Amino acid sequence: MPELPEVETVVIQLNQKIKGKTINKIWSDHKKMVSSHSFLDFEKLVENFKIKNVKRRGKNIFIESFQSETIWIHLKMTGHLLFKPKNLSSSLKKAFQNDPFNQYIHFIFYFKDESRLEFSDLRKFGRIRFIQAGFNDIIKHPSKYKLDSLGPEPLELTREQFKDLIAAKIKRNQKSADKEIKPLLLDQKFIAGIGNIYASEILFKAGINPRRKVKGLKQKEIDRLFDSVKMVLEKAIKNRGTSTSDFRDTFGQKGKNESDLMVYKRTGKRCRICGNIINRFKQDQRSTFYCPKCQK
Repeated sequence: MPELPEVETVVIQLNQKIKGKTINKIWSDHKKMVSSHSFLDFEKLVENFKIKNVKRRGKNIFIESFQSETIWIHLKMTGHLLFKPKNLSSSLKKAFQNDPFNQYIHFIFYFKDESRLEFSDLRKFGRIRFIQAGFNDIIKHPSKYKLDSLGPEPLELTREQFKDLIAAKIKRNQKSADKEIKPLLLDQKFIAGIGNIYASEILFKAGINPRRKVKGLKQKEIDRLFDSVKMVLEKAIKNRGTSTSDFRDTFGQKGKNESDLMVYKRTGKRCRICGNIINRFKQDQRSTFYCPKCQK
């Protein structure tokens, strides 16, 4: 599933490519992707939808109009958005045509300037909604739009706020205090946007074993964890995300972050820091990757 850096990459690129464009029509061969309205109603609602900006909350993408209406997109497991201008360059054509993961087009937004935004989704789990409210209103009233289960944005947290979140988990009850640190990072109610790739990478960067209990973390380790969250996510955004599987950016290209991964999907390979062998184990039904020497 695309995580915060992949979704942020899409949002950054869409703001460069589709701001100011107006939707002319739509097409789909999987109309159930629209979850808020019937396809016909959605088609009428987005006709002449002029795009003001594109925003992100957690792993959700919000395309906002000048009329304070919003197209809400969740990429789910295998979705990605592809922007195609009216006249494709030869390099773009190659990226779109030669990569099989760019071929699962199930939804298209056609713009009046004859460019288009396509939704490629191998497993067809992606969802699109129409909300008659602007992004700020959606964020101000999260319960109304069923976003109240999302924790804070990790890149917007201060060090003290992060420490307070950890402290609250420890103080709240024994169950949350006994929780292992990696599943906590994956908990979208705790922090929004971190998934399996970056939880493993963040914990490696912080030198913390994924099995460590939340209540056992020392203050200096929490400081390292905070710094690691920022560094790992910001670097991944700079690298346009991780494409170990099917994620592609809006140009149909793989992100560059895979070459910078330290532990994720490196089972049996040597640690780039200490030379020890990277291990893998199952943790809450997810694969966890770590270096037993570097992470204590």
